[in-house]
Amino acid sequence: MSDLKFDKLLEMQDLGLISGVGGTLNVTWGANQPNSLTIVLRADPKVLIATRTTPGNAVRLNQYPLTLLGREILGLCRMPPNETYLRLLGEHLKTASMSVLLADAKWTADDQYTYSDAVEF
Repeated sequence: MSDLKFDKLLEMQDLGLISGVGGTLNVTWGANQPNSLTIVLRADPKVLIATRTTPGNAVRLNQYPLTLLGREILGLCRMPPNETYLRLLGEHLKTASMSVLLADAKWTADDQYTYSDAVEF
């Protein structure tokens, strides 16, 4: 899925850009409302939107979180999102009985968004 190897992850952690390498860190999403779950993953200028309107288990994804420095540096970079990765992530979320859209997004200053050209998985 990626050419990013463990030694590069360790190097990024040593530089203070990410954390959690060598351990298992994950983020878990539970229902936003009774029997409803929506996950929005931002990958400018794309957005991955996963929804489920039926009861189900929480959804957990492994991650290496960005540090504050990592977020600042990433904010300076303008690079296209890795659409192959986003599609694989969307396929994984479908295994949790979620409906998944990949769309173009426009974000506002108050962290709201609108999207267009959505493609359903």
